[in-house]
Amino acid sequence: MDSINFAYERGVNEFNIYSPAYIRSFLAENYSRMKVKSVIPYSFTVGSDNNGEDLPKDYHIPNSLFFGFFNLSVNPNDNALQPEKIEIQYRSYFNIEPYMKRITRYVEQENLINENSQSIELFDLLELNFESTKYDTYFTFVGYKIDIL
Repeated sequence: MDSINFAYERGVNEFNIYSPAYIRSFLAENYSRMKVKSVIPYSFTVGSDNNGEDLPKDYHIPNSLFFGFFNLSVNPNDNALQPEKIEIQYRSYFNIEPYMKRITRYVEQENLINENSQSIELFDLLELNFESTKYDTYFTFVGYKIDIL
């Protein structure tokens, strides 16, 4: 018996909301036009290159969704103080129709922060924009990559 049918037989609320079974059921119910080919554990990071990390500022794999935790880390480094505007934009599927979601963070010049925040999301593309070199900014995804047909 596959995990989707098993989940529905036991009741949708009887399995872990962070599990592959949950997301398969969610997609089957809300995006029936999408057929799930595979669900695998996955992670990636986009962000700054202030320390030679060579990280991209955007991420997208055609015909794939990502379901899991977003982790944003903004940390000051030894560069000169400067204000920062951080914009995160992604296409969310936690709605009946996908939509572009934008999160903006402002870091004022005198504000030396160490920020870590986390949320859970279902999305297919991600863009991170920032300009200053004062803050090491990383956006890490940890969860599942869902290949769709």
